[in-house]
Amino acid sequence: MLGRPKKEDSREKQYRVRLNDKEDEMLAFASNATGVPKSEIFRKALQEYCEKVKLQQAAEEIGDDTSWEDDRISLQRAVECPYCKAKNRIDLEDEGTVSTSERQMGDEVVYEFENVECQCHSCGRSFTVSGYISEYPIGAFNAESLQVTPIEPLPEETTHAVVCRDCGAVLEPGTKQKLCPDCREKRKAKWMERLKAGAKIVGIIGVAVGAAYLATKGTSDSDESTDDFEPESLGDDSARKFKLLMKYPDGTEEEEDELFDSEEEAKEYGDYMISCSREGAETLYMSNPGDYPLEDYEDPDYEVIETE
Repeated sequence: MLGRPKKEDSREKQYRVRLNDKEDEMLAFASNATGVPKSEIFRKALQEYCEKVKLQQAAEEIGDDTSWEDDRISLQRAVECPYCKAKNRIDLEDEGTVSTSERQMGDEVVYEFENVECQCHSCGRSFTVSGYISEYPIGAFNAESLQVTPIEPLPEETTHAVVCRDCGAVLEPGTKQKLCPDCREKRKAKWMERLKAGAKIVGIIGVAVGAAYLATKGTSDSDESTDDFEPESLGDDSARKFKLLMKYPDGTEEEEDELFDSEEEAKEYGDYMISCSREGAETLYMSNPGDYPLEDYEDPDYEVIETE
């Protein structure tokens, strides 16, 4: 079975080329700027380099040692201003020193530059260029390394001062807080007052609802027969009552007015007051997250005290 006819100029040979990051950026830039595929850029560069080598061989055969001077590589370069990042075209033709070393295909020419002063066409500030450009064989680019250095010190990056959004005081650099310590304490105190008030309101409502429920339950129970009912002896505990002492994170303490017949009832009410405080914190946070962040909230504590 016959396949497709083979093209006269078909490219069947494949080569794997390794590039570093800088070389890959150069290849991508040349391809994007010209619209030429990367593989075609390799082929064009190969063709140009090969022509340079052939010209050098021909010059050596005829004994022409000066022909390379009319066909040497360009020393014009595009460099970036270290201040404003503008692209600048510089010509290093008459700058630096030239040295040669003999190699297989003739001399390698190295152009070296040290602190060549240039001026940015955009911002007008001066900078220096140092490094080298290598040519081998004659008329073909070989390698280069150029460093651009600012003459004037680069401006330090300006950092915007972080200020307290309540009083305007400058905060410590790098802090994630939006308030100074004094304003944080003031807001915390304000928040605590609202939490106490909210907890009391919720607690009072809960107690009222509970009392109404117990009253209703007591009324329904009174309708039942009580012929055999005998009141239990209260004994010595009849005079014992318990109260709740609430302790808040700001250091304040408040004694609640409610009296309880047992320590267990007082503890249940204490736990209920803590849950009311949490509910109040969540309500304040949802109403104004900036003023009442949940990460600043702390549960209050309580102590059951015995009273006559």
